[in-house]
Amino acid sequence: MALPYFEHLFYHACMISPDPDRLRYAQIAGAVARHALGWRLTADEEAVAVAELAEAAAGRADLLAERAGTALGFGEGRPDAARYRQIAELCIAAGADQSLIERWIKVGRDRAAAAAAIPYTGLPPGGLLLLMRVVRAARASSADACYRSRAGQRLGPGHRNSDLSYER
Repeated sequence: MALPYFEHLFYHACMISPDPDRLRYAQIAGAVARHALGWRLTADEEAVAVAELAEAAAGRADLLAERAGTALGFGEGRPDAARYRQIAELCIAAGADQSLIERWIKVGRDRAAAAAAIPYTGLPPGGLLLLMRVVRAARASSADACYRSRAGQRLGPGHRNSDLSYER
């Protein structure tokens, strides 16, 4: 009886109430991702983007600086580095605290190094589970086709109905 009480107490407190800073950061990241497409924005597009970012940030210049710095650090040397620079420029235009950006650039570099250290497996984005689902579906459809072709054959004197059954 004590375990459910403790699970409710700690799980509810830790898992149900997400960190508001992370939620705010996610709103900032989503807003800037919608607008930073890697090519030059018109003045009107940039104004809309900066206004949306400022609204998403709700005065949190530190979170704008975090997004700008991590984008700059992560994007260094990548083929899409221009997009990451544009993310940082939009965050700065929306009011990022520029004194904090350098610290976050190092974090972005560390995240890029960690991502580069993960070996490419050649699997689809869904990973091994998605691949296994595709294989199972292919096997099931080939088994269905085999069953249908065998079910259409005439039964001779030595055949039994159990010969036509199959398992998935």
